Amino acid sequence: MAAWGDTHSVGAEQDARLAVRAALRMRAGLVKLNEQWKGQPERQDFHTGIGVNSGEVIVGNIGHSERMEFTVLGDGVNLAARLESATKQFHADLLVGESVEALTRQHFIFAGWDCWRWLARRSRWKFLT
Repeated sequence: MAAWGDTHSVGAEQDARLAVRAALRMRAGLVKLNEQWKGQPERQDFHTGIGVNSGEVIVGNIGHSERMEFTVLGDGVNLAARLESATKQFHADLLVGESVEALTRQHFIFAGWDCWRWLARRSRWKFLT
């Protein structure tokens, strides 16, 4: 997991743009890696799913003093994880939440959208590829 704007934000729009740019660079890096591995029988193509979302979260050291961990918690993180998991179902390597699309639509072109219901919530969530 990667987080932007957790302890220092350059603004929600810029944070979202950096996250999408990182996801696109990860995708391009994976293509290069798989090209390098072609012809090596001990290597299989490597695939990953990426979910990008934006929202309010709790950030910081959480836990007992003997077992402290720096983390982020909240619906924004949970939805990003659900988007990542849904990449398999929707046969996509990158899914972006509606909040990120709204913040970055002037900088990126998003193709297609769909909605699905997150069982733990009553509302439907819109996502884009």
